[in-house]
Amino acid sequence: MRTGTKRLAGLVALTAVGLVGVAACGTSKAKSGTNGPVSSPGYAKCATDPDNCNSGPRKGGGTIVVALGKYPSTWNTGSTEGSVVETVEQENLILPSTFIFQPSGKIVMNSDLLKSAELTSQDPEVVTYKLNPKAVWNNGTPVNADDFVYAWKTFNGHDTKIPVAGTTGYDAISSVDASDDSSTT
Repeated sequence: MRTGTKRLAGLVALTAVGLVGVAACGTSKAKSGTNGPVSSPGYAKCATDPDNCNSGPRKGGGTIVVALGKYPSTWNTGSTEGSVVETVEQENLILPSTFIFQPSGKIVMNSDLLKSAELTSQDPEVVTYKLNPKAVWNNGTPVNADDFVYAWKTFNGHDTKIPVAGTTGYDAISSVDASDDSSTT
């Protein structure tokens, strides 16, 4: 009997998530008499414009419900314990990344985090990131170059006391330096 209850609860949860997804992709008329859509144009446009078909103005606040196979043991996706699907699926929604994979497969700079990303030298290879001055953490603290230095020191594999899930990419970087009052790295 308990198994049937779990299945029914799972079916109800999946149905609710599906309905929320469908409702989120509807369109509505803008207020004040304008004719433009104020939310997503829906799924119909996804075949021809996958990068923009499910986008629109975001409303602050609210709740996100995520269906997972199990509750994560830690929120640190860089740790050996936290580098599991359930944690990564949730953290990818809220942790900033310098570049974003679009649904079409294109990779674009995250303009919410960066103002620019430029290859400023080829030998040695130097990439200069200028941070978007509007980029802040959830508590309002500005994102700055020290955050990039910290990430590199944490994930480069040099400190054996920090059990990281992987060092790929970070281990190939010789240094991360801040300049311009921590707005450039």
